[in-house]
Amino acid sequence: MEIVIEESRENITETDSAHKIFIELGKTVLEQIYCETLDYQSLIDSHFRYLYNPKSQWAKFTKIAVFLYTVRRYILEQATIDDEKLENGPGFYHDLIDLNKEQRIHAIGTTNYNNFISEIFQKHDMHDVSIYHLNGSVHDYYDPYKNRIISNLDEVDSSKQIVVPFIFTQSGVKPLTSITMSQRYVDLYEKFKECDSIAIVGYGFNGDDGHINGMFRSLIEEDQKDIHIFHYNSDNSTLSSLQRGYKNKLRIDSTSKLHIHLINNSRVVEESIWYEIL
Repeated sequence: MEIVIEESRENITETDSAHKIFIELGKTVLEQIYCETLDYQSLIDSHFRYLYNPKSQWAKFTKIAVFLYTVRRYILEQATIDDEKLENGPGFYHDLIDLNKEQRIHAIGTTNYNNFISEIFQKHDMHDVSIYHLNGSVHDYYDPYKNRIISNLDEVDSSKQIVVPFIFTQSGVKPLTSITMSQRYVDLYEKFKECDSIAIVGYGFNGDDGHINGMFRSLIEEDQKDIHIFHYNSDNSTLSSLQRGYKNKLRIDSTSKLHIHLINNSRVVEESIWYEIL
């Protein structure tokens, strides 16, 4: 754990010695083992409540607070990306720039903690597209004392209160009761209701994402919206089996509004770039 958290990583080139290469390989292996064995969800479940009452269990309060700051730092350090690639792509975020030239993108919801999509949109003057971080982001902080979400740390008097990064999984149910977070879901839901089609890319409809799955279920069953799921076809699944699988995950009665599209590594569906299907 000490090696993974504290030791820096170095880039490897073809001219580096075998000794250096194997050291960096060892760090990578340790990091992978650590990621797979750390049950962060249990840690949040068992320690989250102490954010509200530090006096009762100060050690557990500091454990969850330090953990969240460590995760935020890790995301920021691991999310380094080549500036040229971030600006020019290719990638799904850059495809949205081309899509927006043909059809108007009304709103985007993301479960990613990083802010790449906002940075790309700003560089391409797409300031009018609303982006909603549904599970928080590296730029959000949570104030457990007042049950509020803060995006600007200048609002916080650090001598009077402690805030923690708002990058919770769905285990952190209490932040979802904050007005700010509830408003995000309501605003996004209302914007989706105004759309002609809703496209879903890279989202797995996991069981612990019930708050997001419920939104899609309402859009399908109550608002009769067409939902287009772009499924990465890595397992050679058939469309019929995928449709049954997504029907079960979403807990819907009919698949008439559910459209599945198989997508490959090049973001292509049936010889066309994915968004042209829309």
